[in-house]
Amino acid sequence: MPEGKNALHKIRNYLFVFRSKMFFSVGNPINVELLVLPQSNLNQIAAVLDPMRAANRCCGIPAFEWVISTPDGLPAVTTTGIPIPADKIFTSTQNSAPLFVIASYGIYQNDWKDLTRDLRLYANSGTTIIGIDSGAWLMAFSGLLDGHRATTHWEYLENFESRFSDVQVVDERYVIEDDGRLITVGGAGPTLDLMLHIIRDRFGSSSAHEVANMFIYDNPKTGLASQRGLTIDPPGLIDARVANSIAMMETHIEDTLTIEQIASQQMITQRQLLTLFLKETGMTTKQYYTELRLHHAKRLLIETKMNIAEIATRCGYSSSSRFGLNFARAYNKTPGQMRRESLS
Repeated sequence: MPEGKNALHKIRNYLFVFRSKMFFSVGNPINVELLVLPQSNLNQIAAVLDPMRAANRCCGIPAFEWVISTPDGLPAVTTTGIPIPADKIFTSTQNSAPLFVIASYGIYQNDWKDLTRDLRLYANSGTTIIGIDSGAWLMAFSGLLDGHRATTHWEYLENFESRFSDVQVVDERYVIEDDGRLITVGGAGPTLDLMLHIIRDRFGSSSAHEVANMFIYDNPKTGLASQRGLTIDPPGLIDARVANSIAMMETHIEDTLTIEQIASQQMITQRQLLTLFLKETGMTTKQYYTELRLHHAKRLLIETKMNIAEIATRCGYSSSSRFGLNFARAYNKTPGQMRRESLS
């Protein structure tokens, strides 16, 4: 990213620190609403709720209060199968509180026309709307992100960008736009970063530090940090050369690299890289790369409406038939069968 452009993004984040008091209410407690959709990730819900609970304890006052809503007022069943009870049905009429829109999977499997309409109405009051993970998709479906920078979970950034041409999609942990009225967040870790940002802004650095310590979270990131470099955790767990190779693979799913190119970047031979991969992962370098691409294909089959030929291309296959054979070998079902099962 050009230095001038990066500086502009930093200024936007600093402006949010100055102005967010307006959007997160001027008194205490700060009242917020969590709109939780079915198939949400439990970690992402906790990443919003637990920092607020911890801030209440650290500050010795009810710093935050919250209500949980769902589209139908029924408990939202998370990806773990644990239901999250709802206090109310989400409506657009009581819209003074900042709204966290939490969603993970199943965005393409439902018709959210009524919900996106209500989100537009909710936003009309000028309150803050925060899209966590696929919550950003609902904001984009509502047209709220048109002309703005935004992010979503790194797995779906490319698809998000192709689906919403009017949104400037960036690979950042969280993005603050429109003077803090529109915020999008990549996932659970970035959500914790954002919550610490808000707590620091409203209650001071010492409170944010104490909350971070409660979670033994010793290295909070700014919103500008990339999500992709954090998909693995090499120190002490995996050989750095393997970790770096995996990072290269993750960022070259469609435009696949040769094993020679990957090894060359680590300044070792292909055979040395193969030995390291067998030791660290139990797979050859090629097997690992293939599995990574097929996992990506599986996600696209379940979570998007892309046709199978396009998914094959997005996962580095020039031949749909070859993609189909590799996919069936890995999952014991064809891409078409996988898609049909996901829709049933």
